[in-house]
Amino acid sequence: MIEKEVKAKINGKPEIIVKKLHELGFKLSGIKHQVDVYYSHPCFNFKERDVALRLRYENGEAFLTYKGPRLSEQIKIREEIEAKTCEPDKIHEILKHLGFRILAVVRKERKEFAGQGDKKLKVLLDYIEDLGYFLEIEGENERQIYEIYNKLEKYGLRIVQKTYLEMILKKENEGYVKDL
Repeated sequence: MIEKEVKAKINGKPEIIVKKLHELGFKLSGIKHQVDVYYSHPCFNFKERDVALRLRYENGEAFLTYKGPRLSEQIKIREEIEAKTCEPDKIHEILKHLGFRILAVVRKERKEFAGQGDKKLKVLLDYIEDLGYFLEIEGENERQIYEIYNKLEKYGLRIVQKTYLEMILKKENEGYVKDL
């Protein structure tokens, strides 16, 4: 699957963004608590290749995900391959035995909003521990993604190019994030 999204830091109040989403016809469709465990490869640098390996724990379920290199910057476009797993702790043990190490852990609460029309267009309000609030707009149609962003931008949004992993690692290197 090819993932297309715009990610923006919320510099204002997230409640205002939620109110505007409702005015645009988006309704809260779910709340997820996610813990994303990112791994480093024993033989090469994922960052240099712009790829990631993640084990996500989400509301009692787990998913192993490969994220490919970014193909575009403004709207982040990248390949994403995800597999649901019923035994994430065993997946973690396998990866550990193969030499993979935990690089970072990203903890978030995600509120999903769905629109009335295109079922593939989603807006995600994320609270990332140690980073704050972000908005992701995901869909297949880049024009639609930009339209939603442009309608919300004046309420305190600023597009960010970095992934949550990159932002967490930067904070860790600056000494702001508590140990894993």
